Amino acid sequence: MINGRVKGKSYELEVGAELGLVRALGQTRDGGGDLEHTALAIECKRRARVVNIPQAMAQAVKSAAGRVPVVIHRVDRAESLVTMRLSDWLALYEQHWKT
Repeated sequence: MINGRVKGKSYELEVGAELGLVRALGQTRDGGGDLEHTALAIECKRRARVVNIPQAMAQAVKSAAGRVPVVIHRVDRAESLVTMRLSDWLALYEQHWKT
């Protein structure tokens, strides 16, 4: 069985590699997101069964400091998903996809 901290760190590294981002090393001490990004406050959560999305989003919102809070999450043996507030998603939609 894999240790929760090791599992979390490995998922942060996995997502960071996909996005071309690095882990925020002072995240626990400073209360920042899991990955360093200037516009996004990214929380990464990997769990065996259920990810507590409201709790993870609250964590992202708390660390946002003017950035858009985002939760990237995955339960074991499933694909990763991205959760964000509808208001933030609508802003992206208006800017990039609205026809």
